[in-house]
Amino acid sequence: MIRRPDERLCWSFRDLARWTMKKVGSSWGHGISFGEETITESLLLQLAEWYAPHELRIKTWTKPEEGTGTRATGGLPTGADWDFWIVDGTGQGIHLRSQAKRQFSSGHYESLDGAGQQIQDLRNNCGTAIPLYVFYNGPWHGWPKAPCSRYCGPRFSARNVWGCAIAPVSGIPTIVRPHPDQISSMRPWHCLVCPCPLGTGSGSLPQRIASVLRALYEEAGGGDRLRDASPLSFELSITPPPWVPLLQGAIQDSSAIEQYLDKNGLRGVALVRQIAPILE
Repeated sequence: MIRRPDERLCWSFRDLARWTMKKVGSSWGHGISFGEETITESLLLQLAEWYAPHELRIKTWTKPEEGTGTRATGGLPTGADWDFWIVDGTGQGIHLRSQAKRQFSSGHYESLDGAGQQIQDLRNNCGTAIPLYVFYNGPWHGWPKAPCSRYCGPRFSARNVWGCAIAPVSGIPTIVRPHPDQISSMRPWHCLVCPCPLGTGSGSLPQRIASVLRALYEEAGGGDRLRDASPLSFELSITPPPWVPLLQGAIQDSSAIEQYLDKNGLRGVALVRQIAPILE
């Protein structure tokens, strides 16, 4: 059982990463599939249970099967798994579009092709969203000490904090089946919400996330193969993505959001609303 040691969100993200690494490693040992969508849903459910209803409110909608393309972007696939709208109490938010990849027992991301069409689609067809790779990792022997451990303390220095990790699209090398150590600017995912110096270290949840993602993309550089993509904006917006009102009305009519997911080739969407400060 995962337990939240205190009210700091970065500790919760760390514990979820540790749980993920344990379960991915167990799936290697037992030869049982533990897919990206299942992991994503499990992590969101645990965060909702820990922080609802007074700190974070999380609402999701998923499809039973993966979409294949998008009519909304001229027939082009998104290359993504999930859309996230992370918003604070003032209505300012950040739109993320994520592609999740699971590490295999070989240590490689077997389903990741850094020169393939999927990564081009993720970057080129993301609209106003920030594209992000999310990695679900197992107990690979090469995990280094977490880069923020001297700020967060020794409990963040263990290898298992890499169970959930993030990286900018431009940090993915143009090779098939990369190792984690070949991916530029990869960080444990708790860095998204942690008061470490990678971002501003302060502000609301969407402000922190936007700051960290800006820093990661600046660190990784633009990437020559992505030079024709539209510039990314890391400014918060008061305009949510179009699926947000559809999600809020899905209990009465699910057809509209199902059509949105189908048209945009997404497996799911998640609305994360910050109700009260929980990060300090």
